Amino acid sequence: MEENENAEALVGEIKAMAGRESAGIVARAEAEAAGLLASAESEAEREGRARVEAARAAAAQRSFMLLSALPLETDRLRAARLESLLSAVKEKAAARLAGGECRGGTVTAALAAEALRGMEGNAFVLTLPPGGLREGLQAEIEKSCGKGALTLAFQEDGALAGGVIARDTAGRQYWDNSFRARLERFWPELRGRLAAGLPGGKKNEQA
Repeated sequence: MEENENAEALVGEIKAMAGRESAGIVARAEAEAAGLLASAESEAEREGRARVEAARAAAAQRSFMLLSALPLETDRLRAARLESLLSAVKEKAAARLAGGECRGGTVTAALAAEALRGMEGNAFVLTLPPGGLREGLQAEIEKSCGKGALTLAFQEDGALAGGVIARDTAGRQYWDNSFRARLERFWPELRGRLAAGLPGGKKNEQA
């Protein structure tokens, strides 16, 4: 009888000890879980703040870059507008020249003489626009040219809007003194002068 009671007491003590140890394990597990949760929340908060700061820094950098590029973009747009205006002026001038608004016998003689003065020899072929050949033209050319008597052959070209194209009879020398060619040759200088007087242009701009 006494042995049974002792056995029951031992079993009870073991159960009580197991209960205490189990409670301690649970408490430690709960404490560890709470610590991990708090650490995770703290890390998440730090990451959140870091992300916000990174986003702010990126936005500030982007804003700085846009503001830095603004003067360059403004200059680019101004230059594009200026070039558009100059191109329109050039095309309008070319259209007027092609329309025959600047034709004239005196102009033709002067342009022919200018071309021939820079060429060797005294025998040349002159290409004129339609209707450019008239009485006394050769005499005017010889007088303006200052090379004495010249042997000149004249021909007309329907595609020539104005001016003169000169070449020697041997085909070694050629000078395009047409209105269009002269516009192209003198355009860099004219462009610089026009650009200085247009909105956004610079004084003494060189083409």
